[in-house]
Amino acid sequence: TGNRALLIDGENVASCHAPTILGKNPERCSVRRVYGDFEALQKRRWAKVPELRIIHTPEGRNSADILLTIDAMTMAATGIRDFVIVTADGGLVHLVRHLREIGCRVVVMADDRATETLQKAGHSFFLLDTVQKPHETVAPKGADQDVQLTLLSLVHAFVDASRAGGVTVSSISRFARKAFPGCVDAKKSIPGWLAWLGEHPARFRVDPPGLEARIRSADCLASSPTP
Repeated sequence: TGNRALLIDGENVASCHAPTILGKNPERCSVRRVYGDFEALQKRRWAKVPELRIIHTPEGRNSADILLTIDAMTMAATGIRDFVIVTADGGLVHLVRHLREIGCRVVVMADDRATETLQKAGHSFFLLDTVQKPHETVAPKGADQDVQLTLLSLVHAFVDASRAGGVTVSSISRFARKAFPGCVDAKKSIPGWLAWLGEHPARFRVDPPGLEARIRSADCLASSPTP
């Protein structure tokens, strides 16, 4: 019937998942939207996914979440009863629960950053595999420089999707092992990864320093110092 809405939190989920998301939501999806500040969506390459309608949300805290929620409730009130919400943001668990309570069917799609609460809020949960890469081709083994550039680009996209929350060095290592199963750099020790990340200050911020660091995109605001 086409009576399904696919709503993507583009500031929270990496565009490397676009082929999987769209593949799991074929022609029945009458609404296919990605939400976020347009510049941010361009940077994350969501703007290059032609199947999606971009919904620009001006800069502001939680503005993408708020507009996505408003649109979802409007759609539910006007006849759409089947939703796919793509986000790892726990704040949207309230929307998922409410849609379910009013009789809508809700599928949540997210990577492994999604909390157990969010995963169980809807009727079903689909885990996005971090190995999916829509717009980039991994260079063949032996092309070390190309592999390094691709690895750098993918790791940056993975970290950037987390926004201010950041990711652990261990999660970066697991991601790289999946993306590059035969790549030496994907087998670094934690100190080795920290050294590699430190070589790219224009892309990554290590905060706080040390083995317990959270890795954030360099354009995220610095966290408050610990007393």
